[in-house]
Amino acid sequence: MRSIIEIVIIWSAKVYSDMKPLAGICSVVLTVYNRDEYLSDCLWSISNTADMPIELIVVDGGSCSAIKDKIVSIVKNFEDSFSQVKMIACKERISAAEAINIGIGIARGEHLFITNDDIFFETGNWCSKMVNCSIEYPNAAIIGVMGHYTYNEQTVRLDYDTKQHIGCVRNTKQIAGILCKIDKQAFDSIGLYDENISYQGGGDGDYSIRVLASGYELVVMEDILVHHRAHGSKEDWDKARESILDKYGDCEVNPDNMDTYIGIAKRIYEYK
Repeated sequence: MRSIIEIVIIWSAKVYSDMKPLAGICSVVLTVYNRDEYLSDCLWSISNTADMPIELIVVDGGSCSAIKDKIVSIVKNFEDSFSQVKMIACKERISAAEAINIGIGIARGEHLFITNDDIFFETGNWCSKMVNCSIEYPNAAIIGVMGHYTYNEQTVRLDYDTKQHIGCVRNTKQIAGILCKIDKQAFDSIGLYDENISYQGGGDGDYSIRVLASGYELVVMEDILVHHRAHGSKEDWDKARESILDKYGDCEVNPDNMDTYIGIAKRIYEYK
């Protein structure tokens, strides 16, 4: 994997002398590819709504040189907004799953989050809220949030009011990767994101299936909201769905779960 990494840049408000986990720090892995128009707003919204120290890890998945230079410049402008900023640029196109894996591989914070460059954070104090939710739901491998213009049951209308859903948490069959908190212990057990599934949403769906099959839960917090600014095509969704079905075919989930991999895949990737 390291052979594809072109540059690694670290801007730090504090120099850390070892690789020990950083207590109380939230590592946010943010993936971006071949666009820069949303990134500044995204980083501004993260820094202005977070209520815990952030280790920001931006992974560029092989953007063209001109856009990559813009991405690096934008990220550098926020070096004073976070406890630590890491920028990784890859010299060739990689999947979103591989970019996530690279970012997670260097994350040192006690708490782990993933998001994308086209996300605008709207709810304040999301860090501590999601950390507290993970304490309340210790079997939740992934905690998700609500979003405008996303997919599945996390999608809400533009007039959605989080104040009407304070403290509401529910189980789900799939988590959209708009903003997720990942339990590190569960991640170590389940493994890396599948880098062979590269289409939009495919990685989220595949990992959701593996979480459920491993006996963990997926939960969504209804009082945290983000705005999803870019949208995928029907063609990408169809390819994502087919890649999931091709992978799982007739495999069974553990005997304690009535669902099959194929059944879950069909439900969460039925295009509407």
